[in-house]
Amino acid sequence: MQKIKYPYRNEIEKETFINAYFEVVSTNIKYQSKICNEIKKIDKNWDLKKLLTADFNELVKFVKSFNKYIKKTIILELKRINVDQNELKYIDEYFEKYFDNNKKIKSLNNLTPKEEKDKLKRENLNKGLTKKRNEINSSIKRKLNIISNSIKSPYENKTIFDKIIGFINNENNELKKNKITYNLKTCHFCNIDFINSFSVKDKKKNHFTLDHFLQKSKYPYLSISLFNLIPSCYSCNTKFKGQMEFDSLDNLHKISPSSEMFNLDQQLEFKLKYNVEEYIDNNKDIVEIELTNLANEKDFDKFIQMFNLEGRYEFHNEISNELIRKRKIYSDSQLDEIEKIFHVNNISIDKETLKKQIFGSVIFEKENTNEPFEKYKKDIAKQLGLI
Repeated sequence: MQKIKYPYRNEIEKETFINAYFEVVSTNIKYQSKICNEIKKIDKNWDLKKLLTADFNELVKFVKSFNKYIKKTIILELKRINVDQNELKYIDEYFEKYFDNNKKIKSLNNLTPKEEKDKLKRENLNKGLTKKRNEINSSIKRKLNIISNSIKSPYENKTIFDKIIGFINNENNELKKNKITYNLKTCHFCNIDFINSFSVKDKKKNHFTLDHFLQKSKYPYLSISLFNLIPSCYSCNTKFKGQMEFDSLDNLHKISPSSEMFNLDQQLEFKLKYNVEEYIDNNKDIVEIELTNLANEKDFDKFIQMFNLEGRYEFHNEISNELIRKRKIYSDSQLDEIEKIFHVNNISIDKETLKKQIFGSVIFEKENTNEPFEKYKKDIAKQLGLI
């Protein structure tokens, strides 16, 4: 629910950052020239370095190009076994189910064209496919594996994984020399749990997991792409998200914390269920908070459900209780009186400093600091008239 603040401050530092990452991970990838050739078949403007270091929204574009490439490959294979040209028009309808998880080609026997009158053509298509299905499977899997397995394999064997963790833990000498270092605090999905690193007997331990925002099982060729890896807490990555994914690729650039176009934090808002006056003036005891999808986007609702955010934040409603309790005591007029008392006693302090000391400084920070519950506190504070 908060954008990742990568350690670079300008384009020069960003280039240093991604170059350092590529150097770390690419040394364990074999057959790089062969992989590059295959990547360029998908998109001539891409190579291995771009695949591993491209911005998230560029990765989404590559996924779409990759799917088109596979679709084209399927059509070529079907033509090679002399499937009738008229029958190829059903490929659009079949494609999503025909190609499953970038792993295997499935039978069309259970797929039905929209019109019953096409039944005969469907049966003819299946007869042609049945004869050569194993051959088609092998051909397409071979094309997939050249890219996917070469990148995915070292990650699964932890050859590269430990180096990626070390990179995020600021163990890269080139980046340290240039003072380009991560500052991880809380999970970028929930903004609840800490994901910081710590030292035990001079050894650095990490308190985070790396989530593949675009699932490793479905997009293995992105398994070590830097901007597809989200530092997150164990609960979000394993207990809640797991293998779940969003329905469409089209909104992911707004949802992934690694995306430059991320704006989910602006589209979700924690709201007091009742008017502020009910809590401040009428002393309503039970504080109820709703997490509202301001944009009314289905994928934003899915994000809330995927990470069980409403239930998890409900468990921490003592935070909003505490803000409301303090606001009852320290109204604006009361704060003005306290400021006057300080000035009478020659103590220089302004109202804003007073508010920070009473309510906590994090809610008055203009930039996100990724402190725990930062968004939650800011949203409630805004409704209490503090900011």
